[in-house]
Amino acid sequence: MSDAVLRCFDMMRSCGLKSVPEDADAAQWHRVLSDVSDDLMMIATEHYIRTPVEGKGGALRGQRWCPTAGELRAVCFELETQARSEVTRTRRGCSACGERLGDDGSIANHGTGFRTITQHCHPVDDEGMVLWSSAPYRIASRSVLCDCDAGAWVAHKQAAADAGTVAPHLGGTWQPILTWQQALERYQRADARLYITGTEHRLVCDDRRPGSPWHSKPSPEEEEGNTEQASSDRQLAYSVIRGTVSGMSRLPPEARAHFNQGAP
Repeated sequence: MSDAVLRCFDMMRSCGLKSVPEDADAAQWHRVLSDVSDDLMMIATEHYIRTPVEGKGGALRGQRWCPTAGELRAVCFELETQARSEVTRTRRGCSACGERLGDDGSIANHGTGFRTITQHCHPVDDEGMVLWSSAPYRIASRSVLCDCDAGAWVAHKQAAADAGTVAPHLGGTWQPILTWQQALERYQRADARLYITGTEHRLVCDDRRPGSPWHSKPSPEEEEGNTEQASSDRQLAYSVIRGTVSGMSRLPPEARAHFNQGAP
């Protein structure tokens, strides 16, 4: 790190900044900048020198004075925050993982980068035939990665993970989250059907379209099977969407009272 500080000093001297510290002060700068990488420190130094400031009369002029160690550290973290914001902005999700746009085109809900795969295992008769019309004897779900930018970013971070970056409590059990295509291949079995949110693999065909309330999440039938309760939940959701039933009617009385406060 001290070598990086010395390189910053050399750059500032070469560019004509005043009051650049002596090389003997590099150790103290190193203490202040110990949580900043060498590359980021050099980038911040160049950014500081290249960024004009407003002088007298509002005219722009170049930097004249060397920053303090604390000021350079602030520039480092400002640049890092901007870079993270840019990544967040560009690594958008999609409708398949929950992104919803407002009327003005802005993002009302951000996509998570994850979808859900649900496996229904059906019983087999004495002759080995799968009884697809029977209720599944086991229903299991897990998260998988979406193939949008947000999912690709999670996959990238997983690929860069190693023993030093994985939480200690996970020990040696941590495994990267599968993409939905990988999960579709891994969990396929002769007595099972797989349903994946945001794809064509859905139990109810209507949920394949982005306008379905279950396009980006498991439907009641996928979570419970083709039960009367699942059918009732679907019909209720459609009624709420059409406006024929108030969604408030499903809330407990105390919750309804809370939301009704101040209502005319």
